[in-house]
Amino acid sequence: MPPDRTPLPKSAFEVLALAEARHWWFRARNRVIIWVLKSRIGKIRNFLEIGCGTGLVLEGTHQEFSETTLTGTEFFDEGLIHARRRVPGASFEKLDARAMNDAERFDVIGAFDVIEHINEDEQVLANLSRAPHKDGHLLLTAPQHRWRWSAADERACHVRRYTQRELFDKAGRAGLEVQYVTSFVALLVSLMWLARQRSKKCGSKQRVRYF
Repeated sequence: MPPDRTPLPKSAFEVLALAEARHWWFRARNRVIIWVLKSRIGKIRNFLEIGCGTGLVLEGTHQEFSETTLTGTEFFDEGLIHARRRVPGASFEKLDARAMNDAERFDVIGAFDVIEHINEDEQVLANLSRAPHKDGHLLLTAPQHRWRWSAADERACHVRRYTQRELFDKAGRAGLEVQYVTSFVALLVSLMWLARQRSKKCGSKQRVRYF
C-alpha cells in the first residue's frame, strides 16, 4: 500500500479491541494458531508478530507460552495503543513490513491476516523469510477462495484473496519451504457458497457477511 494511504479508519481498532475477544472467528483462529505452535513447533524462545493489531494473538500466545519473549509490530499507532494494554510484558514497535530488515533473529514469526492488505506482498514475504533463525518458522494466515470476495473484504481493505497455489508459489519465490498447511472454518465453506448464490438471486439488497 502507498505510505500515505490509511486503509483502516482509526476507530476500527477500538471496535476490534472490544469485539474480537468474543467473536467466534477470532477465537477459532487463535485456537488454530496455538495448536500449531504447540504441536508443530514446541519450545519457543522468542516470537515476533508482524501486524499485531490490538494484540489478541500475542495475548493468547503469552497465556500458553509464558516464558517466551514476545515482540509485536504494527503499521498503525492506534493498534499499538491497544496491544500494549493487552500484553504489557511484550515489546512493541511501529513497523512497515515492506521495510523490515531483520536477519536470523527469531524462533517464530507470525503474520496473521496481514499480507492480503499489502500490494507488495511478495516483498514482505521475502523480508519475512530472512528474519527467522536457521531452523526457525514462519506462520501465515490469509483469506482463501477468490469466489468468496465480498463487501466484507472491501470493508476490511483487502487487496486480494489467495488460491493455495498462488500462496505456495509466492512463498517459494521468497525462499520459503511450506511444511504444513490447513484451513479453519472449513466446514462452513459450503454454506457460504450457498449463501453467495442466494445473495446473487436476491439482488444487491441482500447483505451476507463472509469470513
